Amino acid sequence: AGDPLTLLGGDLLVAMRVDFGAIRQHPLGQAAERVLVGMIRTGAPRESVTAMIETATRTQVLAVGVGDQSLVMVAQGSYTPLDLAFLSSEERSTRRQHVIQHGRRSVGAVVDGRYLVYAERDTIDGVLDRLDGLEDPAPQTVPLQDAIAAVDGYHTYFAAVGVPLGEIRQ
Repeated sequence: AGDPLTLLGGDLLVAMRVDFGAIRQHPLGQAAERVLVGMIRTGAPRESVTAMIETATRTQVLAVGVGDQSLVMVAQGSYTPLDLAFLSSEERSTRRQHVIQHGRRSVGAVVDGRYLVYAERDTIDGVLDRLDGLEDPAPQTVPLQDAIAAVDGYHTYFAAVGVPLGEIRQ
């Protein structure tokens, strides 16, 4: 249940899990990290770029779920409430012991310094419930995890596009 993928829950159309820790250990890890930094610099608001890059370097595993009109992200690593500064709002609420920061159309929370949870157009209540053990993540994610285990992670994309035993090349 500690895996960010199992914490997403909900009715998702797409779920993705990225093991940044493993990617960093790969011979092409530095190149992948430069690409990520480039993407952040290109897509993030200028005032948030440095903080977002620093947050990304402390992320070990990232899970993203996309629903009909929502996005939920759970990152596992090392975080502080300052990592939510990109939400740029002073509005806060609480759910049990969790402080939820509100943005214009999004919310976020840092849980135990270990998880960064973010959602657009949705709440993060279900994720917080799963983190606190109040909701069992297994019924929603067991079939997804079984499918992931059945296919080697590096070959999943290539198999989906019809390239058997595809390779990652520089």
